[in-house]
Amino acid sequence: LTFADVVEFSFSNPNPNPNLDSGATYVGAVTELGTVQCLRWRAEDDDDAVGELELTFNEGATQWDVADINIQRVLQEGWMEQRAVEDRVLNPHGEHAEDVFFIPRGALSDGVVVADLPVADAPH
Repeated sequence: LTFADVVEFSFSNPNPNPNLDSGATYVGAVTELGTVQCLRWRAEDDDDAVGELELTFNEGATQWDVADINIQRVLQEGWMEQRAVEDRVLNPHGEHAEDVFFIPRGALSDGVVVADLPVADAPH
């Protein structure tokens, strides 16, 4: 696995994160550190959009070593780009970017969960 690979993964027992369902399969991506982190919707209404899914790292959420999770599949579809953070309060001059993963609708396996953990509730 390399940086920005998008994966479908589940947890080995026991699940290290009480905010996530042990039996579910999640979508995540490989970070620059080589760990896997859940992806979330980039905008609140992205799950209703058409075209590609726009997902981004769930900043502040747990990152897992690849050895501690079960990689179900590495997606061959999709790509990652850096985009300016759209929050004009946190990023008034547009100099901060985030990694955005574009995944064609239908590329994820049935039942894969986009874990939209709020940053404040995400375990560290």
